[in-house]
Amino acid sequence: MGAVGLAGTGFLFCSSLRRPLGVSGYLRRLLNWKAEKAAELQEEKLVADQKAMREALLQATIKDLGDRLSPEQLAKLTAASAADKPCNDCKPSLRLPLTACLLFFLGVAVGGMWWAQWNGVWRVRWTLDPNYARLMGSGLQGYLVLLGGGFLVGWGTSMAGGCTSGHGLSGCSRFQPGSLAATVTFVGVGIVASLLMDALLG
Repeated sequence: MGAVGLAGTGFLFCSSLRRPLGVSGYLRRLLNWKAEKAAELQEEKLVADQKAMREALLQATIKDLGDRLSPEQLAKLTAASAADKPCNDCKPSLRLPLTACLLFFLGVAVGGMWWAQWNGVWRVRWTLDPNYARLMGSGLQGYLVLLGGGFLVGWGTSMAGGCTSGHGLSGCSRFQPGSLAATVTFVGVGIVASLLMDALLG
């Protein structure tokens, strides 16, 4: 059921928004919200400038040739200018707006809390899981290992250009070579690490 849910999430996300799902990318954008907001404003300015330029060129053409063009020709010229596609550098990007990224993470958190409440398992716990404490240690040691693991995951995600959602769900489903290689790498390393932990720690 988990696999079906993950596959369905990736498919519905991509088919409805026309964008690949990539959780680490959205998190990075939220953490760098100032730079992302500046980029969004720059994109909007480029599109607005190009639209204004097309309008100015249209008005100059009509002013210069208006008395020599029939009403039908003027209508065609106006329609062609309105249908003109933005240049590649001025197209709005495929990135989600920052507000959508924020809503995505709020939805993940609220959805998880709602599920836990619905199933009667909702509770705030400040202690580490007993199985984790048995393998990695408890107290300060356990938290330091957890913190170090988080840094390693973030570093690896940055190096690989994506995480399990971006590469494993979105990239592999589109047979992208980089995503296939990244997924094989992090799944393989996870298996090897698990076997080593089992051999060393029992």
